[in-house]
Amino acid sequence: MPDAKAVKQKQLIASILCITATVISILVLIAQGAILDYYLISNNPGNKAHYAWIVCDVVALVIWLYTLIRSYIHLRQRQNETQTDGKVVSKVQRSAGLVKSVLGDELRFIYICWLVYACCLVPRVAYIFKTIANYLKEEAFWGPNTLKITVSLAAVLFLFLVYTHHDKEPNTTRIHYLSFLTGTVTFNILDSCQMLDMLFITETEILLTYQLENTILAFACVNFFLPVLALIELRQTSERGKTTTKWYKFIYCLCHIFLTNLPYFIIRSYLWHGRNSGVSTYLTKNVIMLVLDIHEFFSNLGSFRVKICKLCKSSFFHDKFIDDLKICDDCKVSPSDDDDGHDTDDKNEIRLREMKGEKV
Repeated sequence: MPDAKAVKQKQLIASILCITATVISILVLIAQGAILDYYLISNNPGNKAHYAWIVCDVVALVIWLYTLIRSYIHLRQRQNETQTDGKVVSKVQRSAGLVKSVLGDELRFIYICWLVYACCLVPRVAYIFKTIANYLKEEAFWGPNTLKITVSLAAVLFLFLVYTHHDKEPNTTRIHYLSFLTGTVTFNILDSCQMLDMLFITETEILLTYQLENTILAFACVNFFLPVLALIELRQTSERGKTTTKWYKFIYCLCHIFLTNLPYFIIRSYLWHGRNSGVSTYLTKNVIMLVLDIHEFFSNLGSFRVKICKLCKSSFFHDKFIDDLKICDDCKVSPSDDDDGHDTDDKNEIRLREMKGEKV
């Protein structure tokens, strides 16, 4: 059991890392918006309407700042939950469900933050790649290479957004799930950025049809919105096994199959064999992710599917569920509550019968 001094030291280090990551994410957000605005304004000097994008950048920045500040306050409140009956409680104990926090999950509202950010990013990306990209000179600093890096900063921002919104201890189930989901989303964003590279006709020397160009651009833009689904998934997934419904997981898998990996695989395969273009190594990534997404889809149909608690009606992972009673770990009666001589399993059975309206 950690002492109070050790806990305070960990809190100080966590606060420094959180503040540093927050500052970096804000600087990256400002830099990305400013560079994209520069491309729009400098290549359309007579169109003053593009200055309106600066207002969008300010709105996105304000919401981003508000979300990060609220998250920091929330994390500080969670860190202060270190006294229970006069004893220091570690984050490991909270993560294991030994101590239940009175606060909600810190990832609750960040999907709104990313949704606003995507609404500001996608129209500019679509406009630039439709009207400006092919006129950029590769030898210039403000050429296609800088544009590629600027758009790909969306992946960096997603990582910073997630990892500045939690304080989970390493090697816990929650942090592993966060790492898996954010890693998958990050690679999908980079995959979309690589697809956009195909629209630089002067580099690829492949003349795309109007329909294929619009298809590539459409799928890439849609994929900038898909992280919202992952953030909602993280919002609904708690430390104690609570998660989204199996139908949401089906939709999540299908979106990644039919909006990301399958169309990207088809487009790359067509350009490879139909247009004799250079093949991207992301083609292998698409195959791997298709297999994983299909496996995840059918896993939810098997014995390891998400299960619904009969008492609280919430969805839980199978390992946080009591199959015989059809209730979750949170709803079961703990042994410490068994102070009247009744067996714990009997109490659970009584609660379940009461829920069904049966006489006890």
